[in-house]
Amino acid sequence: MMTRKPWPNQWRAALSRPLPALLMLLLPLLLMACNGADGGVAGTLSPENSRVGTETLALDLGEFPLNAEAACRIAAVAAPPPLEGVDIQAYSFEIDTEEKLLSVAELTLPYDREALGGQSAAGQIAAAYYNEAGQAWEPVSFTVNEESGTVTIYTDHLSVYGCFEVTNANTKDAYAAYAIPALAVTSGLGGVNANDVITTAVANGGRPGDDAMEAGLAVLDRVLDFSSAGVDTAAFLAGLGGSSGAAGASLLGDIGENLGNLGLLCSIAQVSYGMYNIYNGDTDAVFPCYANALKGSMGYTAGKLGARLFSLAAVGVLAIEYSINTFAEEALSGRKDIYKEAYNLYYESPGVKRSARDWAAILIKAKEGAVSADRYQLRVEGLVQRYADQFWADEAVVAEYQAEAQTQGFTGGGGLNEKIKAEISTDFKLTLYRGVLQEAFKLIAQKEALAAERALLAELDAMKKKLNTPCALILYDGTLTETKTASHWAGAGAAVKLPETVTDAADWSAVLDEQGNGVIHFTLLAYLMANSPKELELYEKDAAEGAEPELLLPFAMEAATQRLDIGVELLPLAELLGDHHGTATLTEIFVSDAIMERAKNDPLTFDNETLSFYGDCEAEMLVAIKEAEGQENPCMVRIMSQDPASGDNTVTLYMDDESSPLQFASHYANGVFTMVEEETYVEGFYSTLSLSVDKDADGTIRLSGVLEAWPPEYPKDLRLTMTIETIRAAK
Repeated sequence: MMTRKPWPNQWRAALSRPLPALLMLLLPLLLMACNGADGGVAGTLSPENSRVGTETLALDLGEFPLNAEAACRIAAVAAPPPLEGVDIQAYSFEIDTEEKLLSVAELTLPYDREALGGQSAAGQIAAAYYNEAGQAWEPVSFTVNEESGTVTIYTDHLSVYGCFEVTNANTKDAYAAYAIPALAVTSGLGGVNANDVITTAVANGGRPGDDAMEAGLAVLDRVLDFSSAGVDTAAFLAGLGGSSGAAGASLLGDIGENLGNLGLLCSIAQVSYGMYNIYNGDTDAVFPCYANALKGSMGYTAGKLGARLFSLAAVGVLAIEYSINTFAEEALSGRKDIYKEAYNLYYESPGVKRSARDWAAILIKAKEGAVSADRYQLRVEGLVQRYADQFWADEAVVAEYQAEAQTQGFTGGGGLNEKIKAEISTDFKLTLYRGVLQEAFKLIAQKEALAAERALLAELDAMKKKLNTPCALILYDGTLTETKTASHWAGAGAAVKLPETVTDAADWSAVLDEQGNGVIHFTLLAYLMANSPKELELYEKDAAEGAEPELLLPFAMEAATQRLDIGVELLPLAELLGDHHGTATLTEIFVSDAIMERAKNDPLTFDNETLSFYGDCEAEMLVAIKEAEGQENPCMVRIMSQDPASGDNTVTLYMDDESSPLQFASHYANGVFTMVEEETYVEGFYSTLSLSVDKDADGTIRLSGVLEAWPPEYPKDLRLTMTIETIRAAK
């Protein structure tokens, strides 16, 4: 039952009464006049009429109209369920029928042009449907027609649908998933190959690979414009992989799974639409992921997105294995005898003849329980073969239709045998595959493409909700005691150090109270858009605008709520000169799926004596490197300076007797060593070092930092992250 609520009996009765011919011609105009273009419209859908509505408010069932007449009404919803921050214009779409809606319907809705204030509708108009089960609005696939001031929504189920304008910059990011027109995301993945993303996921048993995560970030970049906000997407990806060791990786790390799912869903949607477009004349599209991964695989169905991968494989069976071109060279026999005529009469009879809609329903049902594309193909072929042989199963039926053929002038034909049966059935199957089945395949492909895009939008919406997580940097002074009740930083200004691209820098600051307490609030999305800041600036009380900070403190957002002790005693560089002994721990070694696969197929040289990296290494060596994770070794940090007052110095890290020391030119200020060069090159690896200092109450000096190293050939594929901790007792 597609209707959302029953129609009044008197309304149905009125529609069923015969009307004068002139009134029938005027009925659509009368309905428009009575209801108003935007207030609601009503009409009748039928096998001959698939559309009800006006230019700005309509429902269109397209190529697959209803089998019988049914009343249709589109009504404005006076008080739609709220969607925070926007005014939504909603309409209820209803059809009074028991038929199951298989078609992908086009719903046309008007949007408020005046609300745009002269702005282009691109990126400003959003669309949604109300999920009654979940009691929430959800994004939908749509297109915008600025000329008519409408949006067209594509759907295979009826509900309450609406559109709204997103003109407020503060709410735009919150509704990103709602404002993506159909195919806006699936048209490209920032250079990432959708076929490769899918192939990798299938090889991983349905789990997205590193390339899917990269594709997911490309989608977010397109939706949220990360690049213009100064986000280093490559570094962010490395951080999600656990290889960067940068501050903020812990807070953002669990987004990695969401990004991988998003990238894989986007790839599935892109290939799904490509397969659907085969039926729209685009026969040049190539889908290597189908032949290389999807067709024969069964294991990927265990993954979280395995159902979507299998649906894509099923569409591939129909669009590729049974393409119209597959049958172009096969000729029909052209039989004209009585058996062929009886056969044709049977398959044209009521209850036997199947429409494209009938076949689509049967083939969609057949997909249930199939564990691979190969198995699904066997089911499709079996269903078509059984249908083609159905006529021959009952001799009484054959005799009945043979007699009917004779009444139409057909006679003779010789004796019926298995060869004749097979020939006639084969002709019929070719006719089916070239005709009505192609229509059914197209409908299934369109529905699956729509479902793939719906899944993509849902994942993007879930990602958006996650990115809107509120975060807080809580500042306190850990030096306070029973006798020291006021902080040195009372009244001081605290501000997160931000890139110039951040336009709301004032919101990232706080004035500390008498005890040195303060809170800086932001969202996870804002934190990401600010390129994951990791330093706090402290300014003396009433500092002049443009003054230099008195202290720069490093921090890491390891959770949505992070505490930071600002009670730090400033240490001069002169006090830090000399040697600091401690440990270096390999906290994480990141080996990408891509380099592991390459190492299996094309191993080159890895010098185990010097750990020099000259190219791809054997897979076993990569596994051995990975197993070193967690290893702890002694180390020494030596700090030297010709002019300690200037802050310029050299930091040298000694790892062991066999490895060459790593030397970094540095500048020291406010407890933080900032490297002059972003990276240094030693023995086949580039390295970076971040280093900060603390002094305990007893005078003990503690250095802490993170060292990253990677081969220049594969900066995204192999990264070593090492934490440095040293302790030097008070002199």
